[in-house]
Amino acid sequence: MKLVNDSNKQSIDLDQLIEDTFQKYTAVFFSEIEGQIFIFRPLTRKEYRDVLENQNMDDYSKQDAICKQVLLYPENFDFDECSAGLPDILFKDILEKSCLDVESTFYLLKIQREGP
Repeated sequence: MKLVNDSNKQSIDLDQLIEDTFQKYTAVFFSEIEGQIFIFRPLTRKEYRDVLENQNMDDYSKQDAICKQVLLYPENFDFDECSAGLPDILFKDILEKSCLDVESTFYLLKIQREGP
């Protein structure tokens, strides 16, 4: 299957991209936002803490930094030139799929406390 990147009209072989990505990373997630496919790896807790503790960045810059850090496709996506809500949606999806959002954290704690 072929994907066409709207920003530069470049065609990419999705099957090859998926195969290459799974060879490099153990976990990969896909998200479709506003007709654009995003492929990203999970964010680690250390990466998340490092960005959150950076006092030189505002919240929007932190969201963009996290998205850029884990985004595998499209490469070099320009978060400054996309629609205003897209980075926020992607950021929330990254946190959720990395189990770093509030709901996932409480769910994991509940499972751990209930035991086998």
